[in-house]
Amino acid sequence: MKKKREPPTQCAFCPNNANSRERVFPKWLKPYVPAGGGNNAHTGSWGGRIAETTAEFECVGRGKLHRPGSSFSQRLRCVCKRCNNEWMGNLQELAKPILIPFLKGQWPEIPPECHATLAAWATMATMVIEFAHLETMASTPVCRAALKRTGLPPSDWFVFVGRYFGDGVWNRGAFNHFGITSPGLKLVERNGLLLIPPATALAPRYDSQSTAFALGTLFFLTFSSRVPFELDPLDFADRTGMRCLWPSQGQAILAPERILDDVSADLLSRSFLPPDRQPLVRPVWVTV
Repeated sequence: MKKKREPPTQCAFCPNNANSRERVFPKWLKPYVPAGGGNNAHTGSWGGRIAETTAEFECVGRGKLHRPGSSFSQRLRCVCKRCNNEWMGNLQELAKPILIPFLKGQWPEIPPECHATLAAWATMATMVIEFAHLETMASTPVCRAALKRTGLPPSDWFVFVGRYFGDGVWNRGAFNHFGITSPGLKLVERNGLLLIPPATALAPRYDSQSTAFALGTLFFLTFSSRVPFELDPLDFADRTGMRCLWPSQGQAILAPERILDDVSADLLSRSFLPPDRQPLVRPVWVTV
């Protein structure tokens, strides 16, 4: 029986049809990362609290990347060929020489002229990762289009970097992505049933997100929110032993004194979750 073709969807970054498959992590990274297994485990959980009550709901399911093949061979049909081949490809080429020393086990200083490129690359990677699990997506078409138009992270985005020397768990394509909202999901009750808002790329369910992943010795943590919030990026970086990559402070970023291992990196990835939820998240190595 001939497989039924999926209907075209809109590109993440422009109005064109998503007729191209974007790699979660670019192909050129493969020679620098540990060999993975034959299957990629990807699970997602999402939930919320019903307004003005203490009742909660939680759902767990497989993400789109739960399939044979390592994370570095996984693709998501979420972009058009033009975006993939033009501005996204150009950004990959600009970021590549900045990232390679970290992939070789070094941690060189990051000069100010590289901050925007590296932060934009991490933002692009985060936005692609979100398409692996629409239920926890927070980015909107407006903020994704802003990245394409300006080549910079949107104004409500922060990018932090840390120094990672673990056992390689994070370097096998693992990531922790969290959709966050406050005060909770807006649920509607009809005929005694709770109607959960559908999660789509055009109407994400959450208004904030944090995403963590590592490349070689470089650990990324991105955070964004469409609602007012208080975050002093320099204070956060000081408290966590990280460095604030974006917004750029206009000074070279030196290697942090704190060295993250697998456990500390995993805990750090939960920094923006409510404190009572942080201990409930499974370690990232459970699903790599």
